[in-house]
Amino acid sequence: MFSNYFIYLNTLPKEEAIKQVFMILIFFFLLITLCCIFSYLKYKFKKKNNKKSFIKKFRKKS
Repeated sequence: MFSNYFIYLNTLPKEEAIKQVFMILIFFFLLITLCCIFSYLKYKFKKKNNKKSFIKKFRKKS
């Protein structure tokens, strides 16, 4: 797949190839940013929910 895309980029004119590469870089940057945000939120809520919640207290009483 990578080799096919590399061949495709080589057949494009320079300006179009640069646009395509920047689009790929922006896409990966957005993916990494979203992963970092979700990871941060997961850590934040995991830390917050670590304390005994109402549901856990209720389940222990039953």
